[in-house]
Amino acid sequence: MPLPFLKQGQIKIAPFKYTDIEPYGAFANTTGPGHKPIRQTLMVDGAQRVFQWPSSEHAFHAQKILYLKNKLHSSHAAQPLLTEMLNQIEAHQGVYKPREHYDAMVNTFLTPLSDAGLRQPNGDKLNHKHQFDALCDADFHVIHNPTGKKATINFMRTVVALKLRQHEDLRRTAMTCAEEGIFPVEISQWDDNWGAGVNGTGENMLGIIILEEANRLLRLQGKTVAFEDPWEAYKNLRGAVNLSHATMEPKLKPGNGWEFPHGSTTTNNSSLPSHPQRPNLIDKGINPRTRDHYYLDSNTGVTLVVRPDGGHHFSQNRRTINVSPDYADAMTREFNTIYKGNGTYPVQRPNLMDNGVNSRNRDHYYLDKNTGVTLVVRPDGGHHFSQNRQTITVPHDYAEAMTREYKATFKAVNVSSHQATSAVKINYKGTNGTDHYFLDEVTGITLVQRPNGIHFSQNKQKVDVNSSYQNLMIKKVTELKNELKNLYRHSSLDGNSRKHASPVSLDNLEVKGDFHKVHDLKAKYKGVMGDALKTSILLDFKTQLENCNTREDLEKKITEIEASPAYHVLKKGQGITTQLLRLKTSSIDALEKLIKTRRDELPDTGTNCTP
Repeated sequence: MPLPFLKQGQIKIAPFKYTDIEPYGAFANTTGPGHKPIRQTLMVDGAQRVFQWPSSEHAFHAQKILYLKNKLHSSHAAQPLLTEMLNQIEAHQGVYKPREHYDAMVNTFLTPLSDAGLRQPNGDKLNHKHQFDALCDADFHVIHNPTGKKATINFMRTVVALKLRQHEDLRRTAMTCAEEGIFPVEISQWDDNWGAGVNGTGENMLGIIILEEANRLLRLQGKTVAFEDPWEAYKNLRGAVNLSHATMEPKLKPGNGWEFPHGSTTTNNSSLPSHPQRPNLIDKGINPRTRDHYYLDSNTGVTLVVRPDGGHHFSQNRRTINVSPDYADAMTREFNTIYKGNGTYPVQRPNLMDNGVNSRNRDHYYLDKNTGVTLVVRPDGGHHFSQNRQTITVPHDYAEAMTREYKATFKAVNVSSHQATSAVKINYKGTNGTDHYFLDEVTGITLVQRPNGIHFSQNKQKVDVNSSYQNLMIKKVTELKNELKNLYRHSSLDGNSRKHASPVSLDNLEVKGDFHKVHDLKAKYKGVMGDALKTSILLDFKTQLENCNTREDLEKKITEIEASPAYHVLKKGQGITTQLLRLKTSSIDALEKLIKTRRDELPDTGTNCTP
């Protein structure tokens, strides 16, 4: 179906910036969460994982970290931290802003990453986000660093290909542009790489890559493309047309200067007059899958679709359409007056009360006693709002206030600023075969390292902690693992052990002694083998040694350790040479160093040792 376009001389342009302006707004990366999300399936940390990126902006920044993970060895100490960065990007349910969100996140991880051995090429620690970009081969900027690496172009190609593949309407729009010679141009006063820039001299790489992918899809169908080389075509376009932000921003909405081919999807005819009568809006309910809320104007048959992210668009006969600016203003004004309330839910601090759990679907209800509105938290982690047992839409500010109060009152663990900045005491508490547990003895909070990231728990319940405490915990756990790595260079907790003909395993462990101790050991480290098993045992022994506060009890603990089944695991060689020559294993050598260090630290008298 033909598309409207902005005509600049003889050149057709598809300008885009704001995601709610059809038909090209969704080309932008910064769509709200849930509007054009991207699903990506790939191998991460040795296992298949499906990421659900809330927007293409989320997905784009994630590609940098995925790329860096692939550059590093799978056993690199920074791998869990990079995975946690991916988890944080995926979990961010809001418009993802590069400076405010991505850069800020990277800056909080620079110190832990450096401590984990991720350094600048000269060996210095990371102290600036641009240095992290360079490690990701993503530090090109047309103005500030024109000689930087351009892996970002391929990152964006990946994201655009996924986005068009998964969203048929957007794919159709992009292919129509490529076939009819309409050039996508991102209008941006801040971005000279991906957009046209403040003066219109930017690279517009996002628009070019969209056209590239659309060309590829058209060629697969045996169709002809209008721009054989989008990169060269854009150079010519940029030289012929004023693409400055001041010139183009007022022209983003279809209107003056636009052409509307016959059959265009933009509604621009007498059925929707330029100065419409007051819309007669009827609430038509909510889509249970997308949570879109529909409001029908019975005068015109046009529906205002209000999305969960707070944005909106218009549809007719189940197809997205564009309407005149005057009609759009009239529709949104009527919606705000009748349904949104303009004060129905004043954004004072909600007074939340836990109203219990639905025994059938496990939804958890939190009632705001000020307004009678209920925040419904679903088992999948999502939420919606209800009143009088009916799902409702609430203003964005009120929704934010409700979720903020919920996290502060019912979900987040309050760690004081003193605790978040003081030394924590980390003890390794073992593994269940896949997850590893690191307990902070000061707060009682456990950092749980999983194959696909980390989370925090307390009293066996998953909890949120503030960012300062989270970063401190990550740093201290990393220091603990690095300290052990200095003693046992093969240390690993992620299962990426060395390859041996006979890796040590509890399944084939033959140890004489207390049956119950052997049974407990096998239960404690079920499923763990090789270097990961030895690392787990060494961390456990390290904790036991550090809990001894006198030399006398330290010696008792050493005797106990050397008689334990776990000690025999450390003694067992994994390589053929070690086994044949009965050499001392590197893990036993590491344990002896731990013992010597603790002996040097303790006095000779007194008794005070905990198990």
